[in-house]
Amino acid sequence: MKTSHKALSISANGLFANELSANDLTVKDLAENNQSKDVKASNLSYHRVNWKQSSNEILAIRHSVFIIERHYEENVLCDLDDKDCIHLIAKNEDGRTIACARLNPNGRISKIAVLVSYRGEGIGSRILRELVAIGKQNKIKLVSLNAEIANKHLYDQQNFSAVGPVYMKQGIPHQMLACKLA
Repeated sequence: MKTSHKALSISANGLFANELSANDLTVKDLAENNQSKDVKASNLSYHRVNWKQSSNEILAIRHSVFIIERHYEENVLCDLDDKDCIHLIAKNEDGRTIACARLNPNGRISKIAVLVSYRGEGIGSRILRELVAIGKQNKIKLVSLNAEIANKHLYDQQNFSAVGPVYMKQGIPHQMLACKLA
């Protein structure tokens, strides 16, 4: 008897559910595997990737961080902007994806996610620096993001400034931050 699971899949029109066989790995399975990894990486690599080729690994990281750990609603995993964004991922020495983030064509950085067992290693800061550099290469004049207040100090170190009031998102205080590039 073949078992099937609901899994996330992306089409050119956006997000929809797909049936996968039990032999296929779902985004949830990938996320649970990623969360159980406790070994810290000493040799990381950073890769600029496109959504079409890397959506499963990006969604696995987002699911692990935003859904399993932070208990955000599932609708934060993916949106129609993903296909137009520049995505950056970090991989450990085993080639396992451990972090991700994106930059949209208007300079909006979002969906920064680092697996909990790899936090405190400067990975999020490195990804942010790389996305800012990509923004400069693409002649973007201003990059912005919505930061969790608890992590605001990481953005302050990279010349981001508050540009709006503190607000609640998914029950967590956030604030819009921006950084001029030109």
